[in-house]
Amino acid sequence: MSKTHYIPPLTTKSTGNNPPNEQWFHISTPSELPVNFTIRRGDGSEFYSDNVSNNDPWTGRANLSDNNNDLYGYLFASENETEQALTQHGFIIEADQEIYVSLRFISGSNNHAGALVSKGESALGTKFRAGSLQVGSGHLSFVSIMATEDNTLVSFDLPTAILSGQNGLLNVGPLGRGQSYVIAVDESLMGIIGTLIESNNPIVVNSGSGVGSFAIGSAGGQDFGVDQIVGAGLVGSEYIFVKGNGNNSWENVLIIADQNNTRINVNGSPYPDNSGNQTVLNEGEFIIIEGNQYVNRNMYVSTDNKDDKLFAYQGMGDVYQGFSGQYPAANQGMVFVPPLSCGTSGNVNNIGDIDKVGNETFQDNAQVSFVTTKGSTIFINGTQIFESDGNVTRNDVLGNDNYETYIVTNLSGNIKVESNGEMYVSYYNTDGAASTAGFYSGFTKPPKFNLDIEFDTKGACINEDGSSNIELTAVGSFTTFIWEIKNNDGTFSSAPGNSTATTYKPSESGIYRLKGVLECDIELYSDEIPVSICAVDSDNDGIFDNIDLDLDNDGVLNSIESGGKGSMDFTDPLGPIINISEGALSGTPISGVVTGAIVKTKDEHSITATVNGFESQVEAGVDQELKYTLNFSEKLNILFKDSGQAAAIIDGESFILKSNPGTTNITLLDPNDDLYVDTDFDGVYEDNTLQFTSNEIRFKFKSRANPTYEFYAYQIDGIELVHKLNSISSNSESVLIPSVYVVDYKLDTDGDQILDYNDPDSDNDGCWDVVEAGYMSEDFDGIYGPEPPPDTNLPNITSGTVDERGRIINDNYDFNTEPNKDSSGQFYFQQIATAPEIDIEPVSSIACYEGSPAEFEVTAQSGDTINYLWQLSTDSGSSWDDLEEDDTYSGTNTNKLVISSTSLSMNGYLYRVKINTDNYACFVYSEDSAELKVEPELPSANTIDNLIKCDDNSFGDEADGIISGWNFDKNINDILNGNTNTDKLTITFHISSDSANDLNDNGITDSDNYTNENNPNEQEIFVRVRNNETDCFNAETSFKLIVEPLPTANAVTISRQCDGDGGDESQDGLYPFDTSNIQTTLLANQTNVTTYYYYKDADNNDVLIGNELPNPFVSGSQIITIQVENNTP
Repeated sequence: MSKTHYIPPLTTKSTGNNPPNEQWFHISTPSELPVNFTIRRGDGSEFYSDNVSNNDPWTGRANLSDNNNDLYGYLFASENETEQALTQHGFIIEADQEIYVSLRFISGSNNHAGALVSKGESALGTKFRAGSLQVGSGHLSFVSIMATEDNTLVSFDLPTAILSGQNGLLNVGPLGRGQSYVIAVDESLMGIIGTLIESNNPIVVNSGSGVGSFAIGSAGGQDFGVDQIVGAGLVGSEYIFVKGNGNNSWENVLIIADQNNTRINVNGSPYPDNSGNQTVLNEGEFIIIEGNQYVNRNMYVSTDNKDDKLFAYQGMGDVYQGFSGQYPAANQGMVFVPPLSCGTSGNVNNIGDIDKVGNETFQDNAQVSFVTTKGSTIFINGTQIFESDGNVTRNDVLGNDNYETYIVTNLSGNIKVESNGEMYVSYYNTDGAASTAGFYSGFTKPPKFNLDIEFDTKGACINEDGSSNIELTAVGSFTTFIWEIKNNDGTFSSAPGNSTATTYKPSESGIYRLKGVLECDIELYSDEIPVSICAVDSDNDGIFDNIDLDLDNDGVLNSIESGGKGSMDFTDPLGPIINISEGALSGTPISGVVTGAIVKTKDEHSITATVNGFESQVEAGVDQELKYTLNFSEKLNILFKDSGQAAAIIDGESFILKSNPGTTNITLLDPNDDLYVDTDFDGVYEDNTLQFTSNEIRFKFKSRANPTYEFYAYQIDGIELVHKLNSISSNSESVLIPSVYVVDYKLDTDGDQILDYNDPDSDNDGCWDVVEAGYMSEDFDGIYGPEPPPDTNLPNITSGTVDERGRIINDNYDFNTEPNKDSSGQFYFQQIATAPEIDIEPVSSIACYEGSPAEFEVTAQSGDTINYLWQLSTDSGSSWDDLEEDDTYSGTNTNKLVISSTSLSMNGYLYRVKINTDNYACFVYSEDSAELKVEPELPSANTIDNLIKCDDNSFGDEADGIISGWNFDKNINDILNGNTNTDKLTITFHISSDSANDLNDNGITDSDNYTNENNPNEQEIFVRVRNNETDCFNAETSFKLIVEPLPTANAVTISRQCDGDGGDESQDGLYPFDTSNIQTTLLANQTNVTTYYYYKDADNNDVLIGNELPNPFVSGSQIITIQVENNTP
């Protein structure tokens, strides 16, 4: 019993008595009130839509007629349709409440019949092992599957070659939901028995024979033996089989092992193999247990280890007496048997028309058999049954005294079975050679859970910090619950936190399920539910991406950084066209991106185009629904809002809007409180929900007077509208007329797979959009505002730097101001520009004395005019300030910065230049290492006297004015005297001022032995004192080399005189000589000379007389020596 049932198609041979004829649905429900249901074919097309109640089971044809063209394509597929994906075959039945579904059918000859009972939700699984009756000549066995989800992959591990001849592993898919696949084995005794079927998504499996018998070779006759089976998760290790009315040769049991080393017991004792040892089966192996193993019409089969599970099939029926008893095994059916489970309890209410197949009554017998816990009270159609009743047989179970079985015969009509213990109910009926059989209960249902959501604008989700606003509550009759989360490898493990609590709050995102553990240690699992991370806020500004109008916080709105906005044209609801009417792609129609799918409970429900959207109309009725799904071939941003066209509020209408996939979200903005919203999915719709986010939003209208609600979904693969109407008292249809827009359509200017509105550099030219847009002169992270860290500097709603839609709030910013663009209207931030390049970096400069000038220069190139702006750092590069023209600085916006006068306080200042162009707005910076050094003063160079020498013959002759041996080095101390850092100073001598001022010129190399060869008589020598560390130098001092010519001593004579020069003419040996002309004659007009007169003493030494001879010079006879010297120092 379930709300949803999947029926894969069956197959049979098309020859002899095999082909099917009448095929019927038998649907019943425990509900006293009508339950709406819809039967669809595999492709989703509606086959029936009706209702059923407990007192009025529903019967309907599963094929349209008995015409040969209608025998296949519905419940049956022909042999020629095996081994291919089938789209229309089979059925999907969906109901508002739980219903029973059985398919019964009769062959064209009326000699064969069969039935299967849908296992509903219990049928879904991913691992199965097929069984059937044995098959002889002219017949086949088969396995059929139906996918319950898209992209389903299925593998068959075939023990026997199928019709195409393939055996071994067969891989099938991908299959879409509702698609089926059938394989068949022809005329093989064991055929498909033991076939392993596995899938990546849940599937439903039917298996059996068309036709077959467990008595081949021992008794004539065969029949259909088919059933729907369940997956490995619901089979067990203990079974009780209740024998029908047939003979031992066909009242057989087929068991297939699902684990290795599975040891088999029958009736509480080891079941011997041919060697007398206990039968041991490995996975996939099977045995057929003959009917002689029944004791008191019961057979109890178990395994030594409860973890060793079995797939169990039972052949059952009657003995056919027709044709003089030639075909006694003709009355046969096969049922898939549920395992014993302490969780299988309750009632079967009801088996509809137990004695019928369609409109035909099976006259011979209709009976039920059931297994129940010993001592249970049993009621059939409200009347307690007793062993003493004539049509009741009760038996104990050998090997398991906890159970007893009942067989109740000669039943008709609708059969309700009730028990206060466990209950496993099967039925069969016969009519001539035809029989049908099936199980109506025994497969324990998985647990379920309720979802409670605390109100939060984020909806049902997990925050990144692990906090959650979801609470899950376990529902079901289980001993223990365990909440589980799926691992990366597809397995499940206990969920974090208190995983065994009845209520549970997820603390991390993932796929969750609920495991229910029964008292007998059977484990069952709920459906899986995804719990996703809360709505994305990619720029961390506190505004969800769904409603954030500036997703990268660069000040450029998404509407500008995208292809634009456009409405959907629903002229073709199955293929809407996007018409971009605003933005970069304005005027562009986009088709092929959106496809529509419509599923509806009535053909009259409709989706039609309106002027600016579509109209969804659901006609009056109970539990009516129209589902309109829009699937996108690329991710889109969607705005779903009211179109403004008038529509009435209808009692019983409700709406669901979902985004796909399930990990995405929709955000509702309802500033005027026009909607009621079911925020916790409990069926109660709350008002005053002005903002709400969830993957699925359920709502009703509070007001339709100019509603302003808007639904936004960001980067989704599709959107689904479910329009419901459950109206009993009103005949009015429900209408919804929304407009659907694609907003911020994709635009990726630089082709880097990052859309412009998420890309801080849309054109990938290295310059942030916020700068190229003109919103900031420079920026270092592409985000408007101060540079982080700290992160609190980032724009966010808490600090008041963005508004409720994520737009920047700043005194210097207005989101209405359009970004900068060129004359053609193209935005600069979407144009690739080339940054200017610096070829030669500015170098450090030294001011050698306070007040001296300094300069810095850069060389750069670009195809555009370069803009320069010099910057200064006074804190070693920690911060920089732009320079402006003033008395100190000039050229601040050129490639050369000139400092007119330096001061000692400027020592250590750093200078750099930033450049850009009109097309490339971001600044390119020079290196930060250009430093200004300021020295207090130049090194001092003292003035020294000229160096003067008399000409000699050290070079050339004595009259050429050139001499060698000039030694400048002996004057270094005098030149440097007064400098305090003489160890850092170097003194050099140069023959010119230019040489002295050229630091690359090292000057005179022989300063200790210089020859003035090229400058006779006089030469100026220039002195340079250089600081070796700073290269500051003083070249203002010089001295001269002077070569004085040698003086001339002209010959002079003094006339001899006789003694007696005195008045007395004495003879004293002395005479007063007249020397008045000697000096004149000696010098002959020479000046700047000094004369020295000497005489010889007794020792022949020169004794100075004086610079001139006295006149008169009184002397005796002697030799006077005269020396003439130049007065040059």
